[in-house]
Formats: sequence, structure tokens, C-alpha cells
Amino acid sequence: MVDNQKLHKEVVEAQQSESFDSFLYFEKRLHQVLKAHLNISTPTHLLRTDEKQMIFSLLWYINSPQRMLGKGISRKELKELGEKYQQILKTFRLSHKGKPIGLLDYNILAAFYDVLSHGIKNKKRLGMLKQTFAVTDSESVPLLKNVPALYEACFAMLLSRLNDVRKKHYAFEMKRADDQYHLNMTLTPNVSVYRVRQESMMIQRSLRSVCKLSISKCFAGFHDLKVSSRKFGDFYKGKQKELNVYIQTDALSQLSDKLDVFDSSALNYILNSNFRKLETFEIYNRILLIPIQVYKVRVGYFVCDIIEDKLVIRSFRFLTQADTPEGDRFLSEFRRSDDNIRHCLVDRMSLLFKVKDEVCMCDDTDYKDLRKLKNSKLNIDAMQEANYEEFLTYIKQGEKLEISSINHRQEELSLQNQSLGSLLKLLLLNSLGLIAALITKMFYVLAHKLRRLAKPRVELIYSEEESQTGHHSSGELHINKGHEILSVEEDLFEEQVS
Repeated sequence: MVDNQKLHKEVVEAQQSESFDSFLYFEKRLHQVLKAHLNISTPTHLLRTDEKQMIFSLLWYINSPQRMLGKGISRKELKELGEKYQQILKTFRLSHKGKPIGLLDYNILAAFYDVLSHGIKNKKRLGMLKQTFAVTDSESVPLLKNVPALYEACFAMLLSRLNDVRKKHYAFEMKRADDQYHLNMTLTPNVSVYRVRQESMMIQRSLRSVCKLSISKCFAGFHDLKVSSRKFGDFYKGKQKELNVYIQTDALSQLSDKLDVFDSSALNYILNSNFRKLETFEIYNRILLIPIQVYKVRVGYFVCDIIEDKLVIRSFRFLTQADTPEGDRFLSEFRRSDDNIRHCLVDRMSLLFKVKDEVCMCDDTDYKDLRKLKNSKLNIDAMQEANYEEFLTYIKQGEKLEISSINHRQEELSLQNQSLGSLLKLLLLNSLGLIAALITKMFYVLAHKLRRLAKPRVELIYSEEESQTGHHSSGELHINKGHEILSVEEDLFEEQVS
């Protein structure tokens, strides 16, 4: 029979040994981080052991992804998610003071700043360390609170390249808790999966294969993708306030064929990023279009129909194709010289990149930005790093929804804990307030009518120009993009901390 006390002692000793090895590696990495980002020959030997331990204790640890309670996801999928997540954490770079920095190094730097801001109580020693490390009070900002959101954003990046609108969607919630073996806080991705079911829909007297689009919201699971009917103007004559969105599988095949320079992960990301903020619709030649962008550059359109109060994406058209604003303008230039030209043969992105510079297409303003993509990094890592601010916004929106939901539940619980007498008292007060508001409104309406009767009637005539309202153009949102991808060496410590 196993001796429980002996087993416990062995486990504790193993944990202490592992923690000691991690701390030794941390000391070396701390020296490298401070040297690279404080621009000095860093005298890390001036930091006492207890101060280094404070920095070490503030690092965030990442656990392997776990299955969300009651959600069906296999162990194999969880293992694959964990491996891919580690890969992103090791390669992802953000910009700090104009320099690229990995998440582990950012974690260490943030903990260092936090200790200099809050951990050292001796003012004389604190002043000496700040002077030695050339750290000002303005630089000792609370970077540490940004670290969890960055790790969450990286997991959202991972899922955006795996979520396939015709197969499955992942959603996650990042759990935060004290680690039982370390002083550090830990993050654990809790994951659920939704399998997409293809349906059949009668379209133009034929059954077509379609997928109902859904969107995963951080902390809130899955939701059907819906669009306000007001966005369609007179194009929609129905009575529904919101329309569910469907996509034909043919449209997905066309997207893959036209944007043939991207692999499946990049296409998943392009679809998810465009559907997550599905706000812009255009009506051209009585055709309803959804613009599709890559790197903030328009590359084509989804062509849509409204069928039985459903928005159905039917096909995809590349920017050079007919029945798009840019494609028709381009073709009209050729038709002036040759009536035989009816369509453009450059209907895929790879072909567009092969067009020689002397061809007049490169001078067309509609295609200048599109052709610039040729010199951009079109791999999934570079695309997501360029837009990591969007993932941070996505995480923060989810946190606000979660806080709002928690507050709402707390209000409900506080009402449930009230006694019957207290609830009756609240009901009576609310009723009296409503009656008082109605009486006030009645007196106001009566006084307004009497005032109108006392005034002579004056006929007012407005000219058509005076009655028109002006339109204001919305400002553009500029987002920094394009961080260099650097490699980092694999290490056991990095797998634990990042």
C-alpha cells in the first residue's frame, strides 16, 4: 500500500526542484529583457533575491486548455489546441515603445515595472534603483494588468484561424485563479465547440446547400449571426427587425478559388474578421453586396439575396469581375477601344499579382491598394499580428458583457433575498412614482393645449432647400499594423509561463 505521507513529500520536493530550475532560467531571461528594453548594460546583480522573487511571483502562468463543463470536445482536440496555442505564444510579437517584444518578455518587463512601482517600500532604495535602471515615474505604468488580455487575445487569434463556417466553431472563456503550487496567477482556457450543420434551402427553384452563420462571443458562447433589416433600406420590404445570415457552400468555394494566395487558416480568419463586424452593405445595379477586406484593403464582394426573411450569401466576386463597382469601371475603359471585351480574365488574386507593371491596370486607382498586397506578408501570423488591437477590443467587449451579466445576476439575487414586506414596500413606491409621473404628464399636456389656444395661428412655409438636412462623413480609424515576426527558443519555462 502506498505511503501517502511519503508520496506527498516526493511531490513537494519535485515541485520545489522544478520551481528552482524555472527561477534560475527566469534570472537569465530578466537580464536579457532589461538589457534589450531599457537600453543600458543592465546591472541586474543590484536586485536583491527577494526583489527578483517578487518579480517572479507576478508572472502569469498558462494552463493547458480545458473542456468547458458539459461541452463536447475531445481530448485530442484539446491537446492540439494547446500545442497550437503554445506556438502562437512563442512567435507572437507586439510593439512596446517602438520595439517588437514577445509575450513572455512583456510579462517579465511588466512585473519588473510593477515591483518598482508598488513592491519596494524603502524610498531611498527605490530611488536608487529607478536611477540605476533609468526608469522614470511615468514609465512605471501598470503594464501588468494588460498581460491577461494579451494572452486571451492570442487564444482568440488561434480560434479565428480554426473556426470554419461550414464545419465547426470554437468558443472560450479564460478562467483566472491562484495557482496552488506557485504564488502566480494562472490562466486556463475553457473551450466549447459547436458543430455546423449544413442545411438545404430552396433557391431559384433548386435545393441549395447552405450553412447558417453563427459568431462566438467571448464569455458568452455562440450566437446566430443577425443583421438589422434597417441596413438594407428599401431593398427589404419585410417586417422582421433582424435577419439571420446564411451562406451557400458554392460561395465559400468561390472565395477559396478567387483568393487563391491564402491557405485555409488565412481564409478562416478573413471570413471571421469580416463577419464579426458585418456592418457595411452596398446596393449596386439592384444587387446587394457585402465588401470583403484583407489588411483593410477591399478584395471583392459577397453577393446576397433576401429569401423568406433570411439574408443568403449566394456567391463571391473578385474586385476585377463584372457587376462590381470597380470591375465595371475597369472594363468600361477597355470597351472604349475594343468592343469584343466582355469580361476580365484576371479574376484571381494570384493572376493579378502576375500582371506586369506596364499594364494599365496598375495605374487604376481602384487596384493600387490591391496590388500593394503583393508586397505584404500574407501568412496568417503576420495578418493577425497586424490586427491584434482588434482582438484586444473583442476581449474587452466580452469582459464588459460578463461584468454587466454578473451585476444583473447580483441585482436579481438581492431582490430574491428581500423579505416579502420589503418587496411590497418597493412595489408600492414604484407604483406611487408611476402615478405621479402620469399626473404630471396630464397637467403638462393640458397646459400646452391652453397655451396653443391663446396664441394666434401663423402659417409657416418652408422651402425645399431649408428643410433638407446635411450629411457628415464619418472619420477613419487608423490602426498600426505589420510587426516583424521573430523566433524564440523553446524552453520548459516558456511553456509554463507562456
